[in-house]
Amino acid sequence: MFKIKLTWRILKNYFYYTARPKSINPIYFIRLIREGYSVQLIRIKYPDLYKELCGLIAKSGSTGCEWSDYLTLYQEIRLRRPLRILELGSGISSLVICYAIEKNLEEIDASVKFFSIDENEFYHNQIVKIFPAKYQDRVNFLLCNRVQKRYKNILGSYYENLPDEDFDFIFIDGPTTRTEESLEKSFNADLVNLIESNKLSQVNGLLDERIFSKWMLKKLIPKLRIKYSWIRKMSFFAFYKD
Repeated sequence: MFKIKLTWRILKNYFYYTARPKSINPIYFIRLIREGYSVQLIRIKYPDLYKELCGLIAKSGSTGCEWSDYLTLYQEIRLRRPLRILELGSGISSLVICYAIEKNLEEIDASVKFFSIDENEFYHNQIVKIFPAKYQDRVNFLLCNRVQKRYKNILGSYYENLPDEDFDFIFIDGPTTRTEESLEKSFNADLVNLIESNKLSQVNGLLDERIFSKWMLKKLIPKLRIKYSWIRKMSFFAFYKD
């Protein structure tokens, strides 16, 4: 029975999550269509955002996120109108969040805090240097160490010394799950730490395509509602403290 479950999980990961083999898997082609749709929608419906994204991408050469990710992130921030935002893994997505915040503030009178964290000094310095001046006061870019520890014998990676805030929206795209020193894959454990330390009362968020992290977060946080969207390649999650 164990071997059957393991085989099914491997096949599901290969076909459903990775959309392979690309030459015959319909999920792969549907995702391509979604990506093209996302580019065109942003270009036509949000032309200012499109221009700013193109400009920043040209300066950074970043390939971390796709246009589908930018669209999903923008729509979630606009829908939920969070006031305390945490981004784990700085980059082009930081611009999307800032743009969405500005749009929200055109409709609501509120104070918004946005922290963007990275462990890589090179990429941290780069994004700080090239980030549009108009948003410099909107985001707090922080360089935090990446550390590891085991959770029920499973290796987790997380950032040290995160801001002491009751975040209501978190975008998880870091830290890295593998290092040159250790080939063992880890899961992203910051959400576990924040909940266990009783710092979050109510939070929604997105987890970039990190399937192992999705499985482990669900296992370690029973009250976490998390659902993977195969077309968006992202997991949507929500946690509400009793």
